Amino acid sequence: MTVKQSILAMIALVLAGWLGTGAARAVTVDLISNGGFEAGNLSGWSTTSNSRGEHFDTVRGSNSLFGQRAMNGRYDVQYDPRYAGVSTLTQFFTVPDAVVNATLNFTQKIDLFGYFNVPRQQFKASIVNSVGAVISQVYSTAQSGLQLGEGQASTLSFDLTSLMQANAGSVLGVQFSLEAQTYSMSATLDDISMMVETPAVVPLPPTIWMMLAALGLFVLIGWRKRQTRDDTACCAQAA
Repeated sequence: MTVKQSILAMIALVLAGWLGTGAARAVTVDLISNGGFEAGNLSGWSTTSNSRGEHFDTVRGSNSLFGQRAMNGRYDVQYDPRYAGVSTLTQFFTVPDAVVNATLNFTQKIDLFGYFNVPRQQFKASIVNSVGAVISQVYSTAQSGLQLGEGQASTLSFDLTSLMQANAGSVLGVQFSLEAQTYSMSATLDDISMMVETPAVVPLPPTIWMMLAALGLFVLIGWRKRQTRDDTACCAQAA
């Protein structure tokens, strides 16, 4: 193998290792922390309250005063106000610089027992910017055709790939809000996730570097031997 061929082989090995490891491994991450509320509290989340101080809280679970069971696991979160007003539940996250796809998932249960006045009684899921302004309303009960009575738990998923790609590197938040009248509506949430797939830049594994080092040493030895032969030939011709 000539020096030129050895160098080309080294370059090919580097490219094969980099492309093979980098392209084969995409990384999927959940940008939401404590989305199942199994911490037993609202760590990672922020809330706002209605005028009477009522807000989303982890009141349901295995130790619930009324023996209510969470929709999944030990805990979920609920807003069941006695008074009229709005409460929000929000968590902020940083969108990765590169997004392949993104999906918002959550399980909800909406109970409606009072007069359903759409403008003043709604549950919504939205994406907000870093200052809390809504940039995309993902879901609302006005769109879903909510019915009177005790609701059933349902898991919803929304493709937010385009939105996340358009806001790559930005701080966004997922926000749930419920505006309810007196003793008329409640919302329960669980298993909230923002699953984002990103392309991974994977470093070459140690075995590749060892092979490259050995190949480089082989090229150097070959070059030195060839140089020695050339020098010997030149001396012989001069003599």
